[in-house]
Amino acid sequence: MATWILLHFFLIWLSNLEASYIDDRTWQRQASALYWMDSDWIQTLAAGLGIVLFELWDGRFRHCGKMFLIAGASALIGWLLQLLLTSTGLLQHLLAWPLVQ
Repeated sequence: MATWILLHFFLIWLSNLEASYIDDRTWQRQASALYWMDSDWIQTLAAGLGIVLFELWDGRFRHCGKMFLIAGASALIGWLLQLLLTSTGLLQHLLAWPLVQ
């Protein structure tokens, strides 16, 4: 009942408030190559963490060493790739590349 009372008094105000925040830039965010970064990254991170924790629990930590090995190898490959791009000067060109056309 309290929810109905709150909705009765605040629904119009809330809908006007929401409408005031919507402008054309909101609908044009897909023009950016990285528009997905502002979407549901928290839910995606939580789902990925849940899968990793489930695998650890369900496998009784049988593959724990493999998971740490793969994570470490992936981090090393990423670091080496960044080092290579930095040493060749390509990193600055990639960072200066316009994402929105």
